[in-house]
Amino acid sequence: MFVYPGGYAVLNARTAQAVGDVLITDDVILCDATKGAFAITLPAPAVVHAARQQTPFYIKKIDASANAVTVTGAIDGAASNVLAAQYDAIAVFTDGNAYYILANLSAGGGGGGGANASQDILQVGINANIPWVSGTPAIIPFNVVDVDTQGTYDNTTYRYTPNVAGYYMFNLSVSNLSSAPVAYTLFAFVYKNGAYITNRRGTDANYSTALAYTQQAVLAGQIVQLNGTTDYIEFFANVNTGTQNLQQVGTFASGVFLHS
Repeated sequence: MFVYPGGYAVLNARTAQAVGDVLITDDVILCDATKGAFAITLPAPAVVHAARQQTPFYIKKIDASANAVTVTGAIDGAASNVLAAQYDAIAVFTDGNAYYILANLSAGGGGGGGANASQDILQVGINANIPWVSGTPAIIPFNVVDVDTQGTYDNTTYRYTPNVAGYYMFNLSVSNLSSAPVAYTLFAFVYKNGAYITNRRGTDANYSTALAYTQQAVLAGQIVQLNGTTDYIEFFANVNTGTQNLQQVGTFASGVFLHS
C-alpha cells in the first residue's frame, strides 16, 4: 500500500489462480479457483508485522465454481480459513504473533457452511397501485423482489424469514394517493411473528377542496433481532377513511443484516 501526501492510499491488488504465498507487498488478493481448488499461505506474522505494522490483508474468492480457496496460517487459533462460495472474503491483521480476522464475509463466518450474513439484503415492492380499504391493518402484498440475497423472502405469503441469526434493520415506505381531497391517516407497520413491533402514521388534515387528490407517504423503520430459523418479518399498512390507493412508486420495504 502506498500512501500519498494528504492521507489517501492506493492498495496493491493482484489475482491468484493457483497455490502460492501472500506477499508482504500484497494488500488485496482476488482468488480465482475456476481451474481447481488451491491454498494460499500467509507469511510469518512477525515478518508481516515488522514490514506492514497494522495494515491488514484482504483476500476474496471471485469465481462461482465449487472449488474452495484455503487461506493457511495461524488465524484466530485455527490452522486455516476456507473461502467456499463466490465472493466469500476475509480481512486479516497480525500483532506479530498470530493472525486475527477483522472482517469475515465467508459462508458460516469461517468457511463452514451456512449463510453469508454480511451480504443478507432484501428489497421488495409492488407491481401496481393497490386499492386499500380502511379497517384493520393488512399485509402489503410485496410481489416484486428487487434484491433477496439469501432467497428467504416468500412473495406468495409476503414473509421474510432470514436464515442467519442476528440484528437486522428494516425500513418500510408506504405511499398513498386518495381519489378525492379528503383528510385521512395513513399507517405503516413492521410485524415480527404476526405482531407489530413498530408503527408510524401520517395525518393529512391540511387539504384543499380545490385539489383533485390528496397524497402522502409514511416511513417506518426498526432494528429487529431474529433467531435465523422461525422468526419472520411482514409489512402492513392501514388507512382510517374510505378506500385509498397504495402507490407502486414509493411503496417498498428493505432489510439488511447488521450484526450477529
